[in-house]
Amino acid sequence: MIDYIVSVLTLVAIFAILALGLNIQWGWSGMLNLTYITFAAVGAYVSAGFDIGPPLYAHQQTYIIRLSTPFPVALLAGTLAAGVVGAIVGAIALRRLRSDYFAIVTLSMGLVIYQVVAQNRGIFGGQVGLFGIPQPFADLLPLTPQQYTYFYLGMCLVALLGVYLLVRHMFGSPFGRTMRAIRDDELAAQAFARPVFWFKLRAFVFGALIAGFGGALLSHFVGAFNPAGWTPGETFVLYTAIFLGGTGNNLGSILGTLIFVGIVSEVTRYIPPIPGNPDANEALRGVVGGLIIILVLRYRPHGILPEPRDKDAERESKAGTDAHLPAAPAVASTT
Repeated sequence: MIDYIVSVLTLVAIFAILALGLNIQWGWSGMLNLTYITFAAVGAYVSAGFDIGPPLYAHQQTYIIRLSTPFPVALLAGTLAAGVVGAIVGAIALRRLRSDYFAIVTLSMGLVIYQVVAQNRGIFGGQVGLFGIPQPFADLLPLTPQQYTYFYLGMCLVALLGVYLLVRHMFGSPFGRTMRAIRDDELAAQAFARPVFWFKLRAFVFGALIAGFGGALLSHFVGAFNPAGWTPGETFVLYTAIFLGGTGNNLGSILGTLIFVGIVSEVTRYIPPIPGNPDANEALRGVVGGLIIILVLRYRPHGILPEPRDKDAERESKAGTDAHLPAAPAVASTT
């Protein structure tokens, strides 16, 4: 039982990292990226390729990158590769597209990348994918398999803390404030001479870098990675976590991931199977996720932890409210 809990918590930590990156793109910047999980897949594949070495059985799996670098190098390679792909996609999709058209383009590009990777065994193993990905530092640490799971959980928690501190700093920086201003009123931001395209591209690339980082941790945790692990449904899981925890709130993204990935998704696995429908449980998780989004948007549209507001904005909001209140009636003097 303890091994199961440790595995779930490790998965929650990795998905929380992914949610923090998506929160930069969607929560801060308002960019509806429907192919976010693709950048996690790029990080997963590239980092695995830098670490996996030559295939033991060439007739079973083939891949284009077959290096044997240390894990930190592989992790950095996967992260940077996702950032490069994010820069390319963002430069194309953000140049002249807004709102729904941007979302459609990102989804289309994700489908193109998916089909190219899935249908070509020579890139990253096709539908079979990569397997036998080495465990980071396992050859350097004298740990039992159970002890190693604790170690990997601790490493992912440290990585989550590092990413959280980074995005928290970015949130309060001029960059973070500018991105939220662009999200709220892009025309007003342009009127104040803000280069909207470059700010959005930077946010898009930052999110892609974090996605690649999380994807690298995911592939090394599972020990394998194939196209079944980065379908559009995985992006839907991350959006559900963000909506539930609080759009634009970094702690909210982590809390939403813990609730949805760590509790809701796992609880639904134990629902008794429906006779004659073996895929019902998997479909039920999607139904539950959709219902959660509907209920949150209906009864708590800002999520469990709403986005923190600047003190100046709060004062302006209060001043605006007070300005619309009727003036107090004058009291005549009786003396």
